[in-house]
Amino acid sequence: MTLFFSLHTRGTRYPRVLPVPVPASMMAAGTTEEVETYCADLLALYEDAPAYILSHGCNFENTTDEKLSAFINSVKK
Repeated sequence: MTLFFSLHTRGTRYPRVLPVPVPASMMAAGTTEEVETYCADLLALYEDAPAYILSHGCNFENTTDEKLSAFINSVKK
């Protein structure tokens, strides 16, 4: 799953897009709290970026529903 946010800037048709991944190792072996904290830190770091893609670096089979929910909910805050 990739959550995509795009803001068109400076009159360009295609904004520069930054890939912002959450490491597969964290999604697989980290705790739910670590995922929440990491996502919040990434969102704060890139809040002024014109566009970015926040994605997790693993397949759904390699993580838990709770960590995926933490990943998704971090963007909704």
